[in-house]
Amino acid sequence: MIYELKNVFYSYDAVPAIAGVNLNIEESESAVIIGANGSGKSTLVMMLAGLIFPSEGTIKFREKALTPLYMRNKDFSIVFRQKVGVMLQNPDALLFCDTVKEEIAFGPFQLGWSRGKIKDKVEEIANLLEIKNLLERPSGSLSFGEKKKVCLAAILATNPEILILDEPLSGLDPRSQAWTIEMLIRLKEASKTLIVTTHDLESVEDFGDRAIVFGDDHTILKDGRAHEILEDIPLLLKANLIHEHAHRHGRYSHIHPHVHRHEHEE
Repeated sequence: MIYELKNVFYSYDAVPAIAGVNLNIEESESAVIIGANGSGKSTLVMMLAGLIFPSEGTIKFREKALTPLYMRNKDFSIVFRQKVGVMLQNPDALLFCDTVKEEIAFGPFQLGWSRGKIKDKVEEIANLLEIKNLLERPSGSLSFGEKKKVCLAAILATNPEILILDEPLSGLDPRSQAWTIEMLIRLKEASKTLIVTTHDLESVEDFGDRAIVFGDDHTILKDGRAHEILEDIPLLLKANLIHEHAHRHGRYSHIHPHVHRHEHEE
């Protein structure tokens, strides 16, 4: 087992973000965390990434507690950061080097790789993600979609076993969305452990076989097979992932469920 969460709570200034969550993530699993904005998905990602820690309850990574003390242990933190790659919603929070080439090389450099090995890896990843033309560009000059690609490149450079991606499609144009979905499908087929958050129901089955639904009360409403979750209309209504519209046809009124759609701009 990779992650084990038991009765986990987290609050921001006394405002609940996670409320009594119990969750296990297995090796090579593809799990999609779905829920409306503000339901706690991003907070969960931050905890799985070892960036924040439960105010109550426990979270374990391969049977070792994720705590501030453990994350300050150099040996543990190096192994953890090598095994776990994280992409947050805002790519600017992860980009800090002068050029794209340096962003991709940063992780391998921190792991003590040789210059030759780093150079080869940067070229390999740039070709894989089709960003070779961006290598000499400053990260700050890139479009939003390009920044997300660079973040993914920087993560993949160290070949992590576990990928945690928070709303990877948000802010992308349709072409970039399609590219990202295709890349994640390839990673899933390569037996990477994928943990992806989204409120876009159309991409759930592309991202994972398992779906975990968060409700507005910051708890897990249901955990099950993705296709079964997507067919559970009352559950999706309760989670505020779809809404009902009443339409009148002559003398009769009908209620139809609609998916919440979000415009994406790059």
